[in-house]
Amino acid sequence: MAVLITLKKVRESKGISQNELARRTGYSLQNVQKIEQGRVASLTLEALDRFCKVLECFPGDLLEYTPDEQ
Repeated sequence: MAVLITLKKVRESKGISQNELARRTGYSLQNVQKIEQGRVASLTLEALDRFCKVLECFPGDLLEYTPDEQ
């Protein structure tokens, strides 16, 4: 089972830059970049909350389930 973080897709659809998202959430630009590049294993609920507040979305908008191939 894989759950993908679709932060980049949502951020771009809202017209917000990585720098702006980092500034408004309090996360570093490097952190935002790592999340968008799939280089993190998980997100905390606090992180989801911050991103959702800035992007005006729901947690499910930032997550995408991809079932394992059998």
